[in-house]
Amino acid sequence: IFFAENNTVPFWDHPNFVARAIIPDSYQPLTRVEQVMEHWNRNTFNNDEIRILKVLGDAQCANEAQLRQYMKLYQEDYSSTHVGKTLRKFAKYGMAVRYDCRIAFIEEDGGDYEKRPAPFTLGIAGVKFLQHYYSDMTFVNPDIWRQSNATIQRYVAMNEIRLRMAQARVLTKWKWLPYIGGHTKNQPPIAAANIKEAQSLTEFQV
Repeated sequence: IFFAENNTVPFWDHPNFVARAIIPDSYQPLTRVEQVMEHWNRNTFNNDEIRILKVLGDAQCANEAQLRQYMKLYQEDYSSTHVGKTLRKFAKYGMAVRYDCRIAFIEEDGGDYEKRPAPFTLGIAGVKFLQHYYSDMTFVNPDIWRQSNATIQRYVAMNEIRLRMAQARVLTKWKWLPYIGGHTKNQPPIAAANIKEAQSLTEFQV
């Protein structure tokens, strides 16, 4: 366990972290690529909204605050309200999945826990849509997120590192689950980054 400077365990590192998928009241999930393409052709989703989906797909799993910051990095002038409404629209159609996260036992003991921005991942429809257009990219199977709370934790934490480096303008390249050591059977790190230093380029693996 890694402790913060105030001797507390950070939320995104806490061993009792739990997450559950939130199903919207108006849930109308798309499950086939043909359905997604029909909605795309009917302009159910516009180009601005698809840009947000692409950023989410690139991040794999990020909370709402991180996605807003990513849009700013890409110089997209989207308001926080617009990003939030788009993510909830995606959740309605199964393009994305929203998660409620908390620390187990705190609620059960009658205590309060600090709310955090909700993490989002691609849903079944979101994966199918992006795989159709970006077959060279790899997207996490939506079932993986439900099988391990720690996976959501790790990706949100890694996106925070990625954001900090991008905002500091030292990040030149980022790759999720890269092949290393010249062999595909080697266990890949969760991510690798090229970092631009004063007079050199450094590879950073986590």
